[in-house]
Amino acid sequence: MSPFRLDDETLITPTFIHRTIGDFTGSETALIPAKYMARIAQAFSSSKPSLTLRPDQMLSIEDITAPDGSCFSDGVGLISPSLANDVVEKLGIKLGKEERPPTCFQFRLGGAKGTLQVDPTLEGKVVALRPSQVKFRSTLTSLEIAGTFEAGPGYLNRPLITLLENLGIPADVFLKLQAKATAKIRKSRASLPSAVKLPRDWSLASGTRFVSALNLLAKDQATRDAAFANPFVARCLDASVVHALRDIKYLARIPLPGCYNLVGVVDVDGCLAQDEIYARISRPDGSTEYLQGTIAISRSPTNHPGDCRLVRAVGKLPKGAGERIRGLTNCVVFPVHGPRSLPSMLAGGDLDGDVYLLLTEASGLVPSPDRIAEPAAYDAAPTVKLDREVSVEDGGEFFFKYITQDRTGLVATRQLLLADSHAEGLFHPDCLKLAQLHSNCVDAAKSGSFVQQHAVPRVTQRGLPDFLTNDAPDSYRSSKALGHLYRAIDEEDFAVRKPKSSANPAFLLDIDPQRQLTKALESLSLPLLPSKRLKAPSRPRIAHYRAYFPSFSSELSKLLSLSPTPLRAGNLHLAEESLFLSVVLGAKRLQKSEKLDAGKRREQSGMLFAVVRKVIREGMDSSGRPARTSRAVQNAWAAWMAAVEESEDRAKVAAAEKKRAASGKRVGGATDSDRLMGLNSWAWLALGVMAEELERLEKENVEVLVV
Repeated sequence: MSPFRLDDETLITPTFIHRTIGDFTGSETALIPAKYMARIAQAFSSSKPSLTLRPDQMLSIEDITAPDGSCFSDGVGLISPSLANDVVEKLGIKLGKEERPPTCFQFRLGGAKGTLQVDPTLEGKVVALRPSQVKFRSTLTSLEIAGTFEAGPGYLNRPLITLLENLGIPADVFLKLQAKATAKIRKSRASLPSAVKLPRDWSLASGTRFVSALNLLAKDQATRDAAFANPFVARCLDASVVHALRDIKYLARIPLPGCYNLVGVVDVDGCLAQDEIYARISRPDGSTEYLQGTIAISRSPTNHPGDCRLVRAVGKLPKGAGERIRGLTNCVVFPVHGPRSLPSMLAGGDLDGDVYLLLTEASGLVPSPDRIAEPAAYDAAPTVKLDREVSVEDGGEFFFKYITQDRTGLVATRQLLLADSHAEGLFHPDCLKLAQLHSNCVDAAKSGSFVQQHAVPRVTQRGLPDFLTNDAPDSYRSSKALGHLYRAIDEEDFAVRKPKSSANPAFLLDIDPQRQLTKALESLSLPLLPSKRLKAPSRPRIAHYRAYFPSFSSELSKLLSLSPTPLRAGNLHLAEESLFLSVVLGAKRLQKSEKLDAGKRREQSGMLFAVVRKVIREGMDSSGRPARTSRAVQNAWAAWMAAVEESEDRAKVAAAEKKRAASGKRVGGATDSDRLMGLNSWAWLALGVMAEELERLEKENVEVLVV
């Protein structure tokens, strides 16, 4: 960055910023470029709105350790229920009528970071931090929340399948799970209620609230039929099908019903025995599930044969036991007994936000106890330490080395290849060495010691297994589970079979599906609104939203110009859907560059959509204050109508230009597709806001009734 001065003549430089973040003087961190830069980066990690705490609200508590020094509480502290409620309110988390608030938070507070679990015994508004969480001294007292945690669905992946196969799980088990998943995906297009589950389960269009909009429309026959017949919805759902099938074929990302990804926390009561866990799943509808029985638990990346452990889930705690942990939801509580921390046995995990996969017995993926291998115990890679304090230039040099010498991807892919080619699989000496090297690659971000190319075991045989590449002429058919799974899905199967629509024939014949859906929305009964239905928006309000279309369309077009060939191929509408869903279109295997490009577009489109949703919600109010819920619903309705009217007007212009062109007159300007770019996205962003605000209105009404 270029130095600059504030109004009071203070000179702002990189060194000045580093010093304001924290005090590293006299610490070992000040001598290690990698660790120093990691701590500086800690201050720049994304977070949600913060609360400023007083010093007396920040308590210090000891870590829970084993006699040999192993830390059971590495990275996790405590937060009082009252302060947790303030955090939820500050974040603006919208809970359903029966939904419980989160009980675990990932946070940053000055020089401390990690997770906080709610402890009902803490009074007032306080946090309690452990030494393992405090990375450096800092005077900053803002409690910044990086995220909350839900019970994420479980998925298989290629390294995990390789591990489980090496632990005795037969290929047939994986094939059956894949067949069930693909059948469910293909059947999802049969109706709108079933189709809604696909983008929800695969976390598509999360920044647009597309799923919320479809759920709203699915509640009424007229809106359900109109939405199901809507071409934009159909294209989005078709793209969702292709995306899901492509993930399964090329990444072996197979959904696992009844299995969960949960953040790890600690048993502060000490009631769990060694190798016991407690996990309580809380769903948005208010239902609760207590995991019970034998669980195979792991943490990505699963590179070592010992990265899967067997534990016993204790189910619902008996009355009087575990009073400080029984209320924790959507997390896995680890014990504080045993010779070593259980998370540390799972690919070197800890409790500062690491997420763990829990495989239940019903999944068929729990290995036999006699097949479980010893956990990895790696020697730490040497740390690059200077004989002086780190400078900004040292940090830049480390960053350059990191982006040019990071070999994590190479090591991971090489291990998959060698595990496939050797009968011993992950137990082959080269694969065990690669597991150690992978750990070193991950640790390089803090040690500064990078794995060298010559240290990576070489491939002795020619060719790659087909599940890694289908383009190389010397690829071979893998005989292991990943090969069978890859070949079980043909690229031709990605073609979506169009279902017979359940919509009224009038909707299918209507030349303006958007207008037909508008009519259905106009007749929708909304008893919580003062008018009981959506009122016709005023002309000024519609004009207010239409004024945004040129800039919104321009921003979308800029994002499309950065798109790779698979996204731009064919119809431009499909490219709009790819941005709306945050997916890359097409059935082919994605290259690394395409994945990186897709990630950038996802981030940029997410920011754009967030701004648009804010504009839609606030309407013509320039005060910046949140609109009343019922007013926000009407604002969203006006934004929808603005898109419909703009679409109709542009269609009339396009028709007139075509007529002129047919008569031989020269027509210049943009194409029809260019003129209509973004109107579908805007309209469905508006419906997403409407659905969200109606959910909030319903919750507000319930709270009034309770009071």
